Amino acid sequence: MTRNAESNPSETRSLLLAIAAICILVLGVLIGTWALAPVCFGKIGGPGVFGDMFGFANALFSGLALGGIIVAILLQRTELKLQREELKDTRAELAGQKEQLRLQVELGNSQKYESAFFELLGRLDDILWSIESREDTADASGYKRGQDALAYYLSGLGNWTEDWDLNQEYDDRRHRLRVAYQESLGPRRHQIGPYLNHFGLLLRFVDSEYEIAGIPYHQVLLNQLSSVERAIVYYDLLLNEGSGLPKDLLDRWGFLEHVRADDLLEEGDRELLILSPE
Repeated sequence: MTRNAESNPSETRSLLLAIAAICILVLGVLIGTWALAPVCFGKIGGPGVFGDMFGFANALFSGLALGGIIVAILLQRTELKLQREELKDTRAELAGQKEQLRLQVELGNSQKYESAFFELLGRLDDILWSIESREDTADASGYKRGQDALAYYLSGLGNWTEDWDLNQEYDDRRHRLRVAYQESLGPRRHQIGPYLNHFGLLLRFVDSEYEIAGIPYHQVLLNQLSSVERAIVYYDLLLNEGSGLPKDLLDRWGFLEHVRADDLLEEGDRELLILSPE
């Protein structure tokens, strides 16, 4: 609502009283001049003299008119000042609304991102739980799922690495691990492959939307990994030349800092992987 629309009845009454006072003053001057002129100047000789006696009234009214113009200019100036202040307040209010809208948009984007992130993270857990392994046992004790299945596959990698014939053929630890990886985990790629692929997808999603969220969800993701999951990711990066995991993102976010030596088959394996060689 503008300031003009905020005028109250008392201001209207004051304006009407001022107009009425001016009208009464004008009539009083005219009547007073007509009545007092014969008393002050004697008998009026003719129409010309009668008209001249109102000269002082004309001068008075001309002065009043000039004063009215000045007052009108001052009032207009005040009104323009009020309008400028109102426009300034309006601009400030619009700027505040714009900032509020921007914050609402950012909040909406952040909420969408957070929802998508945790949905993808839940999907990663579902894929992990779908991984199965079955040992050669007569009962159901050899059936494993999820992290237990990954731990079984990891122990199989360790057993292959310690194979006597393999140790005799390859002196280099990395080479033995690579051969053992192909022999032990290669046939089970259909089990662990979807998990690793989805993990890579989740990493890229966090990276692509990081500017929107402004929250280090990559740390949430890396902290979510169990020791056996970290080991499987580590050995896939180290030994699988066709690994689709984004090494640049894992290096940028300090994946190796999350991998402990006791997560791996041997403590020395911790030094074999370099994500960003100098």
